[in-house]
Amino acid sequence: MYKNNIKKYTEISSFIKKRQKIVSIFRFFAFVSSIFLLFFFINKELINIGIIVSSILMITFFGLLKYHVNLKNKNKFYTNLIKINEDELDFLDFKYSEKYEGNDFLDFNHPYIYDLDLIGEHSLFQYINRTSTSYGIKKLVNWLKIPTFEKQKIESRQTAVKELMQEHDLRQKFQAFGMLENDPVKDKDGLIEWISSPNTFSENKVFNILKIVLPAITFLLIILSFFKPEYASLWGISFLLNLGVLAIYYKKIKEVHNILSKKTKLLEKYIKQLELIENKQFKSKDLQVLQQKLFENNISANSQIRKLIKILNAFDTRFNVFLTFILNGLFLFDFWVIIRLEKWKKANKTVFQAWFEALGKFDALQSIATFGYNNSENICFPECNTDNFVINAKDMGHPLIPENERVNNDFEISDFHQFNIVTGANMAGKSTFLRTIGVNLILAMAGSPVIASKFEFYPVNIRTRIKISDSLFKNESYFYAELKRLKEIIEDLESGKEVFILLDEILRGTNSKDKHEGSKKYIEKLLNYKSSGIIATHDLILGKLQDEYGEKIKNFCFEVEIEKNNLIFDYKLKNGISSKLNASFLMKQMRIIDN
Repeated sequence: MYKNNIKKYTEISSFIKKRQKIVSIFRFFAFVSSIFLLFFFINKELINIGIIVSSILMITFFGLLKYHVNLKNKNKFYTNLIKINEDELDFLDFKYSEKYEGNDFLDFNHPYIYDLDLIGEHSLFQYINRTSTSYGIKKLVNWLKIPTFEKQKIESRQTAVKELMQEHDLRQKFQAFGMLENDPVKDKDGLIEWISSPNTFSENKVFNILKIVLPAITFLLIILSFFKPEYASLWGISFLLNLGVLAIYYKKIKEVHNILSKKTKLLEKYIKQLELIENKQFKSKDLQVLQQKLFENNISANSQIRKLIKILNAFDTRFNVFLTFILNGLFLFDFWVIIRLEKWKKANKTVFQAWFEALGKFDALQSIATFGYNNSENICFPECNTDNFVINAKDMGHPLIPENERVNNDFEISDFHQFNIVTGANMAGKSTFLRTIGVNLILAMAGSPVIASKFEFYPVNIRTRIKISDSLFKNESYFYAELKRLKEIIEDLESGKEVFILLDEILRGTNSKDKHEGSKKYIEKLLNYKSSGIIATHDLILGKLQDEYGEKIKNFCFEVEIEKNNLIFDYKLKNGISSKLNASFLMKQMRIIDN
């Protein structure tokens, strides 16, 4: 499909470019002809005919100029569609390292984001993100960082994603319109901040009187000056008085203009995206509710935003210093514009945020839908079980590992107060397995499909400790940072939270005996709370906890084989405790130690 789209849109783009060249030629001839014919008819003393003919040609010129601009925008749209489909081919080959990685939202203190590589370089977010609005980015990040535990909400999102997976053209057009203008992720003084700010001018009666009285006096004096020249100096004084009044409020007006200036292209992009949503008939309840948010009293969001664009275009005349000087001196133009802006804000304040909430949600949903479509042969939509704790996965794999390299595993845990101990040699797949479970569980709670043939889950808090490092900035050692994370998990459990825990090599920063004793005591404490999880370790003695705690502790392992001086990893989860190590073998192979 992506290759066919590239071919189709390339042909359309080529056709538009040819038409642009033809229009450029006609536009040039219309302009030159209008000037030539004007002088020609003047020389023939047919000035009236010359003006008429020249005017028609100049109107034609400006019409062709407008048409040329429309063709240019249309071509940019199809160029974006070509880029989108080329990018999807790269995504299918897992070439996405140049895409936005979401580092603005990376939080090293988050309970699992950093450990599971959900945000940042080579992260899940970087792989699934197809958003083209700042609101969509924030919504998608939010779903990954703060999972929902509500079954109805999860299943509603799933239904919406399923529907959007089939809407290829809609998704791609939405993205292509979104690429027409860059949408800054960190927009400190953005539209949402402006709509939330208090009105300064429109609520003030003095301003509303001044905007009428002062220009009226100026115009009255101008008219009188035609009859009595002595009034000419008075209207000049009135003109300067208007400018003086505006100068008092110049700073406040400039602050508003700095926020809203050059926002028209961004709003025009939103209009095109909103129109796509407004004009589509959706089947899923989530998308229908989202669509309804874009209408208030039968007035669409994009029609209201069009009105805002007209006001902003007027406001942007401030970039023309001479025109601003004249308009403000005569009309107090800035007062009129900013009062119109604040009246628009007052009329739409309650619904404005809902519009962009809906836009962001659709943007995030279509991103997840593209992820599902690209992996349609390897995914399932999880079954949400809120009655009993369970995670039951068949053929589960990590979404960031290509299909031809991915090794899938089954996994099941069916109650709280249960833990799996996973042992295995270095590089055997323990850490990847922990991340595979964590990532798919996060996707499931976000309403996304997962890489598995079956996935049943209970919505639960996730806590991890997989790749903690030293913090020179905080003057913390690796060991202290790890203890802090382990303490946070206990505090969560003591507060009554239900927690699914993924730990990789507890207390690796201390000696073997201390590590074993501390790990054993920590696991025993976890068993007292409403928690469950997996603990990966090299400490084979921890496997003996199964003898002491029975069904509460189960042992699994990843094994390695040595064949013809080569390590063979199958990355398949097996029952029992690992019996093979590989550190000495690797050191010998790399000539670090002697054979």
